[in-house]
Amino acid sequence: MKQLELKALIRAKKAYRHPAMGEISEHLLKRRFKARKPNEKWLTDVTELKGKDGNRTSRQSWTCSTREIVAYAMSRRADSEMGEGNARKSRTPSD
Repeated sequence: MKQLELKALIRAKKAYRHPAMGEISEHLLKRRFKARKPNEKWLTDVTELKGKDGNRTSRQSWTCSTREIVAYAMSRRADSEMGEGNARKSRTPSD
C-alpha cells in the first residue's frame, strides 16, 4: 500500500440503537395484498428520508383494490399526529 500511496479509510463505529419498544401486532394479511372489493384492505408505509437539512418522515396510505394512494404526509418527526392527520386526509377511493 505504501508503494501505491494508498491509505485505508477506517470509519468510526456507529452506536447501536435498540429497536423501538412497543406492542407487536398480529400479522393479519400474511402477504395477501389483493383485495376482492373496495375498502377491504388498506396499507400504510412509513419511510425515513435523510437529507442535508435533517431527516424527514414520509407516510403513504393506499387501498389494495385499486393500488391508489389515498393519503400522504411529510413531517420532520414520525409521531401520532402525523398518522391521525393522514387518516383524516384519506378519502373513499372511487371504484
